[in-house]
Amino acid sequence: MAELRTVNPLVAGSSPALGAMIIDPETIELYKESYHLLGKRVRLIYMPNDPSPVQPGTTGTIDYIDDIGTIFVKWDNGRSLGLVPGTDSWEYIND
Repeated sequence: MAELRTVNPLVAGSSPALGAMIIDPETIELYKESYHLLGKRVRLIYMPNDPSPVQPGTTGTIDYIDDIGTIFVKWDNGRSLGLVPGTDSWEYIND
């Protein structure tokens, strides 16, 4: 089972990267407290804003959720890339 790890990619006093979606702290805590998401399988439907997106239909396993609410996935194709709630689209699967 994956462990809950937190990563803060923002340096104190800096602003988020352009285009980054800011998720309210309550939603982030909800995701982080949702240990049942860790290790869960997902299938990507759509990833519109990544310059090198994972292909739709790719499956993977949720690895961790960072401090800004990104859900990081170890994709079955060997990549590791996060899902952005409210921007990316995915479904939970049982396989």
